[in-house]
Amino acid sequence: MKKIRIYGTILSINLLFFPIIFLLYYLGYGKEMVILISIIFIHELSHGIAAMILGIKIREIQLLPFGGVIKLDKNLSFTLGEEIFISAAGPISNMVLSATVFFLKEYFGWVSSDLDFVFYSSLMIGIFNLIPALPLDGGRIFRSMLSFFISYKNATKVIAVFSMLIGVLLIAFNIYIFSFEKYNFAYAFIGVLIIYQSHREQKMATYATMRDIASKKENLNKSGSMESQHITVLPQTSLGIIFKQFTPKKFHIIYVLDEEYALKGIITEDQILNAILLHGMHAKVKIILEKRHEY
Repeated sequence: MKKIRIYGTILSINLLFFPIIFLLYYLGYGKEMVILISIIFIHELSHGIAAMILGIKIREIQLLPFGGVIKLDKNLSFTLGEEIFISAAGPISNMVLSATVFFLKEYFGWVSSDLDFVFYSSLMIGIFNLIPALPLDGGRIFRSMLSFFISYKNATKVIAVFSMLIGVLLIAFNIYIFSFEKYNFAYAFIGVLIIYQSHREQKMATYATMRDIASKKENLNKSGSMESQHITVLPQTSLGIIFKQFTPKKFHIIYVLDEEYALKGIITEDQILNAILLHGMHAKVKIILEKRHEY
């Protein structure tokens, strides 16, 4: 990645971006290249504007060979509505751009091959980004909705598997059309990119969930209150099993019962995280009570 800092925001350009630009220019598609880059930038900027409306700072904008990714502060502290709003802003901007071009052509008689290219390119980029696969906007919307019902980590696993399946299907489709001597490797390239990014997101899910706990503490200190969720466990329950049940939207209170199902102690999710860092995922929850001399 080539990184450039602009007013506190990092602009990252994937290294594969440059040879693709050079290839398009060499093949005589310089004008189309500029249009596509502009549409992608508008798409990502729309995510940023939506985030700023919600008071969220942009940390990094990544330009990939066939799209882009925007990274924001406190990604996991979003409410369901906020994350959907930010993720949907990009595809919506593409639809608005295509609708504007269509309006100019139909009602003002603006006829141009360049306008046609803008119309179809923006429309296709918008539709493509709604595919429910990471790192596309549709995948993020899908994951956000899943994380409302299950943990963020499990939601990431589900969407990652689904994304990899889509990636494999795109590669298979490219092999199929290749058999007809249609030498277009775009589908295979996008498929590989989706598989790679999905695997990367899956690896980062555990770290992201831990970061979310710290973020929730900050929000709790600011607002003074937060919706909580109770989890009831037995002393022999592992910290990892409890951790997997955490969701990004609520602060968790863990009730530990003894063998007679009487209340033995109350633990917060912050204490669970500290215990995981000290003893690992496989340690039993009773270790926290033992240190507090409650077991």
